[in-house]
Amino acid sequence: ERIEEERKAEELSGQRAAKLSALRIELDKALTNLRAARMKLDEINEFRLLRTRDEKEQQVRDQLEVIRYWENEVDRLNKVIQLY
Repeated sequence: ERIEEERKAEELSGQRAAKLSALRIELDKALTNLRAARMKLDEINEFRLLRTRDEKEQQVRDQLEVIRYWENEVDRLNKVIQLY
């Protein structure tokens, strides 16, 4: 009986480690996407040709939404990882 309990505990530990690893990979991807979104915002701010001020402002607003999404995703993943 004790051996069976130890086997189950090891199995759960392995599952937990696999889930934690998957979450960390997901977090790395979210951080990469956040960095890319911030770089794109910089590009939008620097680009000056062939658009009106309103178009630029809309592009900036849209990109800020993308950045907020990735910031929220990073926060969510960090909280989930802390629970493990």
